Amino acid sequence: MPPTPEYCFLWIDWWPLCMAKGEWSGWAQAFGAILALAIAILLPVKARREECRDAHDVLLIYAAQLSTLCAEIVEACEVQSWEAFNGHRHVLFDSNEIAKSVPLAPLRGDAIATYMSLRTFAMALYVQSADHTPGGNWLHWRDQFRLFQEEIATGIRLFRKSR
Repeated sequence: MPPTPEYCFLWIDWWPLCMAKGEWSGWAQAFGAILALAIAILLPVKARREECRDAHDVLLIYAAQLSTLCAEIVEACEVQSWEAFNGHRHVLFDSNEIAKSVPLAPLRGDAIATYMSLRTFAMALYVQSADHTPGGNWLHWRDQFRLFQEEIATGIRLFRKSR
């Protein structure tokens, strides 16, 4: 009986790389199973990273929007424009309501804490500034919203660092 023909990997005639067809099929199956496992593990990891990145981007957009609103409210306080102050104040409330829908699950604890403190501070300013009247203390509210702008800038730095 003739010896079983051997087939060499990449036609390299070296004994560890030459095997019979049956042996090659076993190795191909083992390699395929390992590759399938690697893909099954890596795809969810990649999806989780993208989800986390997207959530961070949404939080950065929220913080940037808060910062812009604060700048506009500060400007309204400086020119003592009641319409602008009140309008931007209500936009602050609306953006806070929209921000409730941000998925927090993919985020780390420090990003969640920063996000929650920004939302809480924004809501507190909205509620407290309800007492402001056209003849009220414009400088007080300008200073309050400037302080909030500084908090937002800190929050943005923390969001970027926590990526």
